[in-house]
Amino acid sequence: MCERGFQPNTVTFATLIGGLCANSMLKEAFKLKRDMWRVYKVRPNCYVYASLMKGLCWANELTLALKLKDEMLDQKIQLDSAIYTTLISGLFKAGKTMEVYQVLEEMRRKKCKPDTATWNALIGGFCGERVLKEMEDVACKPDVFSCNILIRGYC
Repeated sequence: MCERGFQPNTVTFATLIGGLCANSMLKEAFKLKRDMWRVYKVRPNCYVYASLMKGLCWANELTLALKLKDEMLDQKIQLDSAIYTTLISGLFKAGKTMEVYQVLEEMRRKKCKPDTATWNALIGGFCGERVLKEMEDVACKPDVFSCNILIRGYC
């Protein structure tokens, strides 16, 4: 690529890292993230971090996922509801419910409003009407996925 005069940018790296993570090649994905700045002087953005977060959560590497979240905060990269939702889903999958509460509290402190996907993850993880009621209390309307999650939880 560089030999042909093309300089990779954040979109290039986000795409490559996303593909590596989707194929469970996390070690290679993290090496590429390190090389982004060291070799190419391209700073990782929220999309690069989102792919890494998703890959870590899929691989049940939650300690590393939480460290990655802290790195994002240190690098002043804004965490959005998608990043938090990925982390919440991974924590539920691993049975780490107490950590979910900590992530939710951090979202509130950072003024990151949970979206419908976040609420769906919470409904699925806690599987309770309490979460659905809280969702409605903050004027976030349940969707068809919300209802399907509740139905699966009660079956």
